[in-house]
Amino acid sequence: MLLNSGIRLVQAITISNKSVINSVLQKQLTLLQQEITAGVSLSQAMQKLNNTLFDHDIIAIAHIGQESGQLGNMLEKGAKLYQEKVNKSITFFTTIFQPLLMIILGLMILLLIFAIYLPVFNLAHIV
Repeated sequence: MLLNSGIRLVQAITISNKSVINSVLQKQLTLLQQEITAGVSLSQAMQKLNNTLFDHDIIAIAHIGQESGQLGNMLEKGAKLYQEKVNKSITFFTTIFQPLLMIILGLMILLLIFAIYLPVFNLAHIV
């Protein structure tokens, strides 16, 4: 969004870096900013970081955006791609986690019932 509003890339990364709370992400953005300030293109700087922050798809999208002069629009498409990926992951984990949680709660209730009734049944055998 910052690039589409006319802000330069280095300034946009600086603003983004200041708005991010995650310290790991801040360090990566600082390294990215240093690489770009040194004269490296965005896609090359993303590749140089060699981490899991940027997928190969996003690096390719940034490269295409640089080549076509539509970096802001392409990065927005990349952001939408990431958002869809995150939404799919969240949906998957909640779909898996919900039945697992129900099974664990059922086992805990079963354990509680046995803990209460087993002494009562033992008393019935004694009498």
